[in-house]
Amino acid sequence: MGYLIFAGVIVGVLAVVFLISMIWIRSKNAMVVQRIRSEYGMVPEFEGDSRDFESVKDYYRMFPSKDVMDDITWNDLDMDSVYKRINNTQSSIGDSYLYATMRDQSARNLNQVEEHVSYFSQHPSERLEIQTELRRIGKITYNGCLDFIHNPRTYNEHLNIIYTIMRILAVLGIAMIFIRWELAIALISLTAIINFAINESYSRKIQSEAIAMGMLVAAVNASRAIAKLNLTGFEQQTKTLTESNRVFQGINMLSGFAIISASTFNLASSPIGEILGAYFLLTPLSFDILVKRFNNHSDAAMDLYTTLGYIETMISVASYRESLDNYCQLTQSDVLAPVVAGVIHPLIEKGAIGNTVTLHQRNIITGSNASGKSTFVKAIALNTHLGQIFNTCLATSFEMRQSFIVTSMAIRDDIESGDSYFVSETKSIKRIIDEVNSHEYSFVVIDEILKGTNTIERIAASASILNALQSKPCFVCAATHDIELTEMMANSYHNYHFRETIEDSAINFDYTIYEGPSNTRNAIQLLEFMGYDAKLVAIARELAEDFTIKRTWNTLDS
Repeated sequence: MGYLIFAGVIVGVLAVVFLISMIWIRSKNAMVVQRIRSEYGMVPEFEGDSRDFESVKDYYRMFPSKDVMDDITWNDLDMDSVYKRINNTQSSIGDSYLYATMRDQSARNLNQVEEHVSYFSQHPSERLEIQTELRRIGKITYNGCLDFIHNPRTYNEHLNIIYTIMRILAVLGIAMIFIRWELAIALISLTAIINFAINESYSRKIQSEAIAMGMLVAAVNASRAIAKLNLTGFEQQTKTLTESNRVFQGINMLSGFAIISASTFNLASSPIGEILGAYFLLTPLSFDILVKRFNNHSDAAMDLYTTLGYIETMISVASYRESLDNYCQLTQSDVLAPVVAGVIHPLIEKGAIGNTVTLHQRNIITGSNASGKSTFVKAIALNTHLGQIFNTCLATSFEMRQSFIVTSMAIRDDIESGDSYFVSETKSIKRIIDEVNSHEYSFVVIDEILKGTNTIERIAASASILNALQSKPCFVCAATHDIELTEMMANSYHNYHFRETIEDSAINFDYTIYEGPSNTRNAIQLLEFMGYDAKLVAIARELAEDFTIKRTWNTLDS
């Protein structure tokens, strides 16, 4: 009679634990769905630090494109911030794939991109279901997922005999409840203590691999659910997911026990799973089987990874579009320069002044600091890139041909290499000339060309560089303070400018592009408004006027 009571208590406790687990899982899933729904179409918030951000580069580093946007151009255009602005992915897989996509300047099938992005914009229920599945994969810094796919490891082969003996004792303890329950309690207690210790030690040893495996198993589950949706227009992606899933049949049965004790991010984890996994030493057994499965099917795992990453990227773009007040699709044609209307910088949305202009193949833009010229050249470069990869431009209309974007803008001293500002700048521009020679058509932006040297050599070298670029297959937009360049290159470069006005001791900008070179000279007037000594201002004005007439500088008396 006693053993029946004991067995009943055990069954009752397990039933209560199971019920609590189910309630907990359902509650957590409901909160996840609500959060995903509320985040769509909003400006994303990057939750992490620089270390977390470095982790998103895993896929890009492992599979770099031959037409990659290099680090200089990426940093010039502040693409880290653009990435964060667009990123509404739910998993580390989506994070990494989106980043790699934004570094890749290869030509896309924009009709397909538009079809896929539009699908998620127009099918909120399917999108939410997919995002919920992807959310279960989780976001983990340095998860090692890609490394695990290509270089999985095992740990417990020499301990398999010990693990097997302890599992037999665990089963024997349960079976003895119906024979001698007093002895069963002792055996269960002793076995539990030993097995829990073994399980904890093993779990710590495989922690990094367990995180990677947990993500992959969750990815398999997500891909299975997504494949069943048979999304219209995603036939190739559905086929890939279905074929990849076929080789991973049955892993879900093992995954909970193989991963739960070593990973806390898995939303499907539950107390009862942890207890059973530890008591029966299911973690070492299941983990070893799963490692061998992924070892044998690494190509299928990689196909699954990239397909889910692509789907997440398309959803992210749909969310990004929803968050914008205005955008347009890129019109790709054979024009040699951007033809834009109402274009703005992607990171300056609120209150931004849209510019409308038909640029020429070669352009020089002048204007004072803070007048808007640097923001404008970045805006056309960024919108060209976003149009080419996501068919999305922040403008009323945007027309441009397929181009490889390369820039030289935010140059600074390279302390590690010992390069000065000017040396870094010359290297940066040399790389532009090299890139232009190796691509069918390039999109070149140079801001403050060669400002790290003296005026005479800067203007001479700058003119020579701009002259060399005019014979190359590229669009050129050079922003500069050097009015001399607008005169020297007048026969081959078209001039535009941004202007400012000074009123009531305040400088005002309209951030609008105008035809022709800059003809405003407000710097000396601003000195006067700022309260500089009248004699100092008068000398500065006289020197400037004399230089304008004579084109040489007067010698100042001491």
